[in-house]
Amino acid sequence: MADTIPPGIRLKVEQTLAQWRVWNCQPKLKGPPSVLKALTGGLSNYSALVGGERKYVVRIDGRQVRANHLSRTAEWRVLHSAHEALIAPCPRYYNPDLGAMVCDYHEPVMENGPAITKIATLLRDIHALPPVHYKLDLQERIGAYEHQLGDQKIGQASKTLRQHAFSALELLRQAPENVALCHNDLLADNRLNTAFGLLAIDWEYCAMGSPWFDLAVVVIGDEMSEAQREALVLAYLQRPATTAEQLMLERYCEVYRYLEQLWCLTNDAAALNL
Repeated sequence: MADTIPPGIRLKVEQTLAQWRVWNCQPKLKGPPSVLKALTGGLSNYSALVGGERKYVVRIDGRQVRANHLSRTAEWRVLHSAHEALIAPCPRYYNPDLGAMVCDYHEPVMENGPAITKIATLLRDIHALPPVHYKLDLQERIGAYEHQLGDQKIGQASKTLRQHAFSALELLRQAPENVALCHNDLLADNRLNTAFGLLAIDWEYCAMGSPWFDLAVVVIGDEMSEAQREALVLAYLQRPATTAEQLMLERYCEVYRYLEQLWCLTNDAAALNL
């Protein structure tokens, strides 16, 4: 395994592989998978590609799981529903004591067809999943990140974003809206085009919330132009957006800009303290 993965994480990967007999695989595995290569490493988690003829992704929790307010239990439950809806890899194993999760690995394929239409369809399918008892409170999440950072680490540019975000949150509180199961992190890296269609991966931020926040993550994360934003909303709603809906999306964009900034600052600070 790559030297970038700490020994403690490597040990947990090996312990996860040692549990291969109880992985939910059909047909059952005939022997323990082996590590093929490291995939990603970070503060929230580390991932490794394992297996042989059949391949899986083993993910081990990193240091920032609690700091980033992740619910692995909610994620594990949602993964099963999402896989049944054919929009996520199949979950095979979960061990909260090890902080380990195993899912099927899918080879990425070249994009085929309009990406915006596929993303909109994926978002609609996500928002149709069964609810869970775990809700995203954006103001609470922002407050937790701010508490971790302290005022000295939040620069003037971030404070300007903060003003816009809290003004938007105040207006959003006054507007009725629907709540649905959301991915909350459907960035390009978490969308996988496969032979089976477009899948959502890395569901660690999934929670009940506003579908408009999910759209805002895509709009800001993909740095969409105004035309692309309109195309996404049109494909998602399957009709033109009302003025109220356009305002809702813009306000959630303001909130996400600040939340994204806080996430970066928080994880940068954590990395410096490794």
